[in-house]
Amino acid sequence: MMIAAVGLSACGNIPDNDKPEPVFSELPSREAPSESHEESESTADPESGEETEEEGEHRYLICVPAEYISLREQPDQGGAEIAQLTAGTVVEWIGDHLNEDETDYFRVKVKDSGMEGYVSADYCVEAGFPYDESALDIVHADRAMYTYEDMVEDINALVSKYPDRLSKEIIGTSVDGRDIFALVLGDPDAEKHVMLQAGIHGREYMNSQLMMKMTEYYCAFYDDGLYNGKTYRELFGKTAFHVIPMSNPDGVTISQFGTEKMNNPYLGDFLYSCYEIDRQNLCYEINTNGDYNWSDHYKEDGFVLSESGNPREITFDEYLTIWKANANGVDINNNFDAGWADIDLKSWPSYGSYKGDGPVSEPETAALRDYAQRHDYECFVSYHSMGQLIYYDVKGNKDSNSERSAELSELFKSHIKYDTVNTNGAYNVNLGGFGDWVQLSLDKPSVTIESGKKPCPLEIGEFVSIWNRHRESWAMLADRWD
Repeated sequence: MMIAAVGLSACGNIPDNDKPEPVFSELPSREAPSESHEESESTADPESGEETEEEGEHRYLICVPAEYISLREQPDQGGAEIAQLTAGTVVEWIGDHLNEDETDYFRVKVKDSGMEGYVSADYCVEAGFPYDESALDIVHADRAMYTYEDMVEDINALVSKYPDRLSKEIIGTSVDGRDIFALVLGDPDAEKHVMLQAGIHGREYMNSQLMMKMTEYYCAFYDDGLYNGKTYRELFGKTAFHVIPMSNPDGVTISQFGTEKMNNPYLGDFLYSCYEIDRQNLCYEINTNGDYNWSDHYKEDGFVLSESGNPREITFDEYLTIWKANANGVDINNNFDAGWADIDLKSWPSYGSYKGDGPVSEPETAALRDYAQRHDYECFVSYHSMGQLIYYDVKGNKDSNSERSAELSELFKSHIKYDTVNTNGAYNVNLGGFGDWVQLSLDKPSVTIESGKKPCPLEIGEFVSIWNRHRESWAMLADRWD
């Protein structure tokens, strides 16, 4: 599925402090502190892990804005700002849960400083299991450049360290000769199975980093980690997670290194030929978030870059950093056999938006298609960037599967606090995506999660927010079928 930016109201395209947050989800959720409890309960300090007896309404939350949220004296956007809280700040929810102008607020105390005030509920998630960060020493999260080589090294290290809970398999080979890996977290013979994939678009490689970090997290705390009173071992023993962390390793490598690490020498000239066609349609413009990014005007008849608001031409090196496609210039997420013939995008190889010569023409597409039919999966989850949104449903979906996909999207919304968008009938939607295909061909629920707020490639400063939103979401999903 591909949705043009034009005509789509995306909450992720509005600065955090100015966004009209949706009403706080009423779905049962570990992230939604309840209004009252009949008894006091013990909660764990997210840093020390020590149990503390507190009032029932008190529990720890973690702030998860892309940049910062305001701690205010009153529960409204006009209230005086006390402080700016960045992602990862731990706060204690101390009872009040108010709604002002269709925005929910929590009254909180900042753990480190003791400052009290109101924060938007939509940018706080429950701290959950208190883990020791020092135990996660394999997958790095201190820099955004997470490469194919990093991933292969980390996969081998994790499988060697945790052979009773993690296995690996090569399910295909990319155009330029890189292996496509699938990991199985949990019992491969479990009763239920879930498939997740990331990195289908080259420049969105932070999602590969996220999935690898989450895999390490669950492996490291397999016996001690708890979700709803169940250990991770219990949860993943009943529901195995099939993780494909980098579906498009060539695209990732192109976005990170340009032509430098291509195995096939002809690819340098090929990539430059794509640039020669695309460069006159790419304009460096400010998006609705207030950030500069390269907008593609290839569908606009008569567009002339020199007459645009910013006539600067993109350089070849810049062009390669925004690469989404595989090494053939095919956007894999438009190459699946799901409404492929009706896709109205580019007719030439490009950094993005070229559907290929035919459905499933690419080895990466075939690898995902074949692996998706290995098991009777409960659902499929695709990780993309950016927008802070959860897409679900597809034109032509069965009503029953539309409902299941909607339920899945609401489940994730209650946990990671992204808004949901139903793409069935949305403006300017092209199909051919992995999520489209599994819904239409396999009749299975699927969501596509767009993490991050800034243009891709995302910078490492966004990882803390994304990590804290997603960290326990796999346990949440496994718990659904327990």
